Amino acid sequence: MKPDPKAEGLRWLRQAERDLDDAEYSLAGRRYNLACFLRQQTAEKALKAILYAKGAEQVHIPTAFPEASRRRPSTRRTRAALSRSPGRSFVS
Repeated sequence: MKPDPKAEGLRWLRQAERDLDDAEYSLAGRRYNLACFLRQQTAEKALKAILYAKGAEQVHIPTAFPEASRRRPSTRRTRAALSRSPGRSFVS
């Protein structure tokens, strides 16, 4: 049985909201890597909520938004940028 699009969208939106709440909790606890991951998950689940609510039967974010998956920063450039961050060392 196919789920109701609106109900499926709301289910994904509720999960996104929970992930955002967990991200805020992680940020307050200075768990920055986890907070970033959970915020990324929040964004993906919110996008899925919209697409499911509009009637999509199956959603895979890199397929739905191919331009986003092509724009991944290189690890070398990311490490270089983080190493220049004032007052804090993120890179070992």
